[in-house]
Amino acid sequence: MVLKDIEIEKYSKKYLDDVLKLSERSISTSRTPDTWQANNMTAALALKKGELIGAIPMEKRTLSLGRGSPLNALWITGAHVDMEYRSQGIGSSIDDKIEDFFSLEAESIFVFRDDEKSDAYRWYKKLGYGSPLPVYSLNRSIEPTEWKERYQLWDSAEKFEGIGRDLNLCFQRYAGDFGGYPQRTPSYWRDKAANHYYKDYYKYYMVALTGSEGISSYAFLGETSIRDGVHRLDIFEFISSNDEKEKQQLLSSLSHFAHSLKVKEIRVRLTLQDPDLQWFLSNSFGYQGSFYILGKLFSPLDQFKRGLEKKKGTERFTIALRTPDLGEIVLGSGASKVHIYMDHGEFQNMLLCRCDIENALKDRKLCILNKDEGFIDVLKEIWGVTRWKYFHSDFI
Repeated sequence: MVLKDIEIEKYSKKYLDDVLKLSERSISTSRTPDTWQANNMTAALALKKGELIGAIPMEKRTLSLGRGSPLNALWITGAHVDMEYRSQGIGSSIDDKIEDFFSLEAESIFVFRDDEKSDAYRWYKKLGYGSPLPVYSLNRSIEPTEWKERYQLWDSAEKFEGIGRDLNLCFQRYAGDFGGYPQRTPSYWRDKAANHYYKDYYKYYMVALTGSEGISSYAFLGETSIRDGVHRLDIFEFISSNDEKEKQQLLSSLSHFAHSLKVKEIRVRLTLQDPDLQWFLSNSFGYQGSFYILGKLFSPLDQFKRGLEKKKGTERFTIALRTPDLGEIVLGSGASKVHIYMDHGEFQNMLLCRCDIENALKDRKLCILNKDEGFIDVLKEIWGVTRWKYFHSDFI
């Protein structure tokens, strides 16, 4: 679509003031110079005769695909087009340019939507954002507790900095094999509490159980009444071993703390793939609502090639890959010829380590002709399925 007098440009520092003013006109939480810089933000912009009328702001993140595999990503936060310019294709035109602007910096783009019936959800789906990952919101009322277990409490960004190394070790020990979240560093928790857009709406806490080797499990919490006016504790992260006693102690400890704050309820969000989902449901949490993570990959074929190149032994294959979006692409020149047919969405799922290859073969979502069992093993080794976790701390 040709848009008269509309220019789509990549963000640069000269646009910072205009972008911040645009965020004040949007329904999203306004950004500040500090939160924009601290969250490593950028944007694609729409200008009409030099005036900023729309933007898709994004955070630059490195997502974990599990087992140490990284994915450079953009995370959309606060997309907006001024009211008088909507329904003219401007938002779609901004999105069309994102890959051109950022393909050297990122391999993918994601967005979080909370209503699959909304116009925004349908708009992103129309633009090719697929692989919806359901996220479920659970809640539980606070009841008096007599729990006497000793737990440690920290209540500020400055204090989180002092325990960052222990938190990171605990996180990697119990969540490091999962995927779908920004990679953690020892400064992650301090940075979240100090710099996030919603920091004025939350009071942050860390409740932890400790042992001889430091923090053995923890819950990253936020006291708030944002959006619906309910005074509550949001569980941003609940990190523990699978030991039932340890998990119960951590839940009882944060429940005891919640009761001391006189909040009305505790809330947590988890994906369908998270083994803790059923555990929370079995501990008197009830279903409150659902949300979705949508995304798409930039140049998925290039990512497929890079994955194969990193794996020894793939040079013996000639691979003919066909998807409805890519057509047929032939890779390699080995003696063993393999033909792969799959839906484009399933292809992206595989590259995101979200495709169970054996089940996809059984369900005919993935078809391999001239099947070579060695090749199937290669696919599973490179893109073995990884369960994705959702951590509310990545979105607050």
